[in-house]
Amino acid sequence: MLDEHLERMRQEGKVDASGQKFSVDLDAQARKVARYQSDRPALWLLKLVQAAVASGAPEVRIQLKKHTMEAQFQPAEPGRCLEFQESNLPAWVEHLRLALLAALSLRSNALELRWGGQIQHGHGGPEVFQGEGIRLWLRRRNRPFWPFRDQELADIHRSLALHCAHCPIPIRLDARALNQFHVESSPGIPTFPGRRVMNETAATYTWLAERSWFSEGTGHFPTACPALRPSRILGLGQESLEPSDFWFPCRSCRHILETDLRVHQHPLPATVDVSSRIVLEVQYSTPPDRTRDRFTGIRSLDSCDFALPQFSSLFPGIGLKLPAMACRRWLGLAALGEGPGRIFYLRDGVLLEPVAAGSAFGATTALIADSAVVTDLSQLKVIEDETVEADRQWLALEEKRLIELTRSAVMGTSEGERLGLPMSIRTHWRKQLRARME
Repeated sequence: MLDEHLERMRQEGKVDASGQKFSVDLDAQARKVARYQSDRPALWLLKLVQAAVASGAPEVRIQLKKHTMEAQFQPAEPGRCLEFQESNLPAWVEHLRLALLAALSLRSNALELRWGGQIQHGHGGPEVFQGEGIRLWLRRRNRPFWPFRDQELADIHRSLALHCAHCPIPIRLDARALNQFHVESSPGIPTFPGRRVMNETAATYTWLAERSWFSEGTGHFPTACPALRPSRILGLGQESLEPSDFWFPCRSCRHILETDLRVHQHPLPATVDVSSRIVLEVQYSTPPDRTRDRFTGIRSLDSCDFALPQFSSLFPGIGLKLPAMACRRWLGLAALGEGPGRIFYLRDGVLLEPVAAGSAFGATTALIADSAVVTDLSQLKVIEDETVEADRQWLALEEKRLIELTRSAVMGTSEGERLGLPMSIRTHWRKQLRARME
């Protein structure tokens, strides 16, 4: 069986000068990749995004036009000639090799992979390029002029939006950023938002409770700071914050931030540098005549290594851009979710297909960026091994802890009313908790 496989590889490859080894031709490898890419025309772009993240690039720029498509990034290391047939390639070079194979499998009219002035691979007549970074460019196959809808281009746009929303570096598609800082706004992670029922006036939530873990350099994704994505109760180690007023709608009833950093108070309108701070709350007061809100202070985690100034969002009224925070894991209990729990893995900035979690309660959702998961040949489907099983056990444990923190709000009338938890959500969770007790 192995001899037959090697013979097929030799027929598709080229024997080197010694006659001892052989390297597989790129076109032959591309034909193999094409078997797994028939329904994923954006795979070459997703692998290039992974190459950029693994190489330490600051951003990725993608341009999709009617006749040409290209992607560029600047690796952290200086330019050199890449040998894709070598063994033990760096992770980012392996991603780039698969990106090239996926691009070759598209059967474009012209293609070029260039690093600065060095052409790594090319065929056809490429456009002139004078940049210093890595650029993978291709000219699309000729299309009939009469179909007004470009299905392939639409599928690529959709795939990039689904899989690159939580990338740790900016992804710019035709000068438009694809990054999302709210889990509930992600096109790749379905949510079950709570809805008001008849005669219900309390605020509603997408998540009953959630927990976030700051990144320690082992992979992360950007998440909006609590000031821009507030919760009714914000837990910080042994401390809890319960703001009385909210500038934005609350996303959850309780949010636990795993950190030992201390909370600091800054008065406004004094000048405050928030570029390295995780802003927890922007305090304001409304005058009796309600003419104009007055901002009085900021609560934040100071000198925070987890702040991402490249992902800053403007807080209206105070003229400050608040940085997002770098998280390696996030877990949420859906307010009105049903069905099995799901684990979403982020591998080098690309969101993979979800894995069933087998949670005790409906639609518990986890986003993990620090697990070294392995994918199959499709590059997007996770192989369920010991790592996945360990994460399932972790989800079950953390889910139980979150339930205990919110049990009083769900089962108790006074606490539920104090936190503004709608009766529809309380009824939904009471049924689930009682079913688990029977």
